[in-house]
Amino acid sequence: MPSEDLTAFLRERLGRTQLGTAALFRLDTEGGGGAAADIVRGILADEISNDPAFGQLLHAALSTARPAMPTMPAGPPTLPPPPPYAPATPPRPRPARGRTATVWLLGLPQFLLADIGVSLVADAPVAAYYLILAASLALLVTGIILGATALLRSTSRMLIAGLAVDILLLLALFRIAASGT
Repeated sequence: MPSEDLTAFLRERLGRTQLGTAALFRLDTEGGGGAAADIVRGILADEISNDPAFGQLLHAALSTARPAMPTMPAGPPTLPPPPPYAPATPPRPRPARGRTATVWLLGLPQFLLADIGVSLVADAPVAAYYLILAASLALLVTGIILGATALLRSTSRMLIAGLAVDILLLLALFRIAASGT
């Protein structure tokens, strides 16, 4: 049987039942592939198992209508070229622990020492008082600058906390300087 005759034969057989008719309609509307083709194959398998004579007739028709097998091309299959190499963006590194510790050390401990030093030199000359405040100011500003530059490269909760403490202590140092003279 030629291919068109085989198709007509199968459509006629499937069209006998309501399920087969619905499957053929879906196959025609979906373009002949996908899930609709799987449904038609399943219905054909049921028809063959229910009617062995139909299965033998279909086998004989397929053996005479089967086209010649295609020949395989010589050589390896051609593969599409690989996509261009695009390196992944590396994650932002965490700041060095030394930088975070430096920001903290330039903040709270030195501020406490400056506050104690200012209270100790209250009876000393004014130059000693301003020297301690200037040194404390320089250290706090250095800590803020180091913390801000470290935050440009990467982030850390401890670094952010140390920078916030340094900024608050700088404000407190201004308050001490304004009220101390």
